Amino acid sequence: MKILMLNYEFPPLGGGASPVTYEISKNLVNLGHSVDVITMHYKGLPKFEVLEGIKIYRLPCVRMKKEVSNFFEMFTFVISTIFNLKIFRMKDYDIIHTHFIIPTGFVAYLIKIIYGKNYIISSHGSDVKGYNPDRFKLFHILLKPFWSLIVKNASFIITPSQHLKNLILQNTNGFYSNKIIPISHGINSYKSQSYKKQKIILYSGRLFERKGVQYLINAFDNLASDWELRIAGDGYYRNYLENIAKSVNGKITFLGWLSKNDLIKEYKKSSIFVLPSSEESFGMVIIEAMLFGNAVVTTKNAACQEVVSSSGLFFNDKDSSDLRENLLNLVNNKNYLSSYQKKALERVKKFNWSEIILKYLDVYKNVLNQQ
Repeated sequence: MKILMLNYEFPPLGGGASPVTYEISKNLVNLGHSVDVITMHYKGLPKFEVLEGIKIYRLPCVRMKKEVSNFFEMFTFVISTIFNLKIFRMKDYDIIHTHFIIPTGFVAYLIKIIYGKNYIISSHGSDVKGYNPDRFKLFHILLKPFWSLIVKNASFIITPSQHLKNLILQNTNGFYSNKIIPISHGINSYKSQSYKKQKIILYSGRLFERKGVQYLINAFDNLASDWELRIAGDGYYRNYLENIAKSVNGKITFLGWLSKNDLIKEYKKSSIFVLPSSEESFGMVIIEAMLFGNAVVTTKNAACQEVVSSSGLFFNDKDSSDLRENLLNLVNNKNYLSSYQKKALERVKKFNWSEIILKYLDVYKNVLNQQ
């Protein structure tokens, strides 16, 4: 099959949806399929390259930061893609796979109108009303008619969790349940080995209010003098978080935005990983942390619970005291900590890309049958 991937974010740009798009593309190429990716250009990156067999086209647009893109910047990508569609032979593609209902879903919808090509969408959370109100609430209200049109005309919508499927159904009055298919994200295995763990609690992700890092910082106050909290990532909330960290008794280090290799180094040496987010569609960083033997503590968010199951610890959303109790149990009891590190290593085996990619291929085959 020849597949066109549309996503305004692709490594080294963006958050969770970016590496997921890369992994899907890479695994499809490994199975003998052809994948073209249309994405944003960013300073210093080539406008075209072939990476592990993936053809990557980076179109001119406005983007100021690697880690995050605002709605205006996304809009410039959509416009640029529409104007450049004529460069690509759309009739040659078997599958149009777009990531995010809004904004890139609008491009896929136009491809269907102009070229008669059916499309599927991978929804990642921020493209669904109610998931990320601190960033896109107004835009979801204004773009609701377009959002509904894109969802209605999609052949299938893939979500990384049942939780996100349910949220989409809330926005569609229960319609389209049969074409919304939960398929979890995956991870590639690394050579099994023991890592020299240090007394480090790690967070990795964007620094937004919704991510809840402020509650983690408060929970760390006077937690344990020989432990360090390391925060990897960047975002508009960073200055606020750094200010509240100044009043906390404990070593807290802000690492900024890390490359994949540098982040892996952090996973390898940390002992505990915390995702204090109030809303997640999956939580890719959870399985990344599990892969390197971190005990996981996260919120009682439905998607996080789907991913972690009984292999981690949970606390009430926005409750620093509850989070603190979980952390104290881990840092004060080596055997307890070790047991959850082992559970994490066992749980992550269920998220294997080589098996998950076959579920995507089943969806693709169903799309071809509809053509």
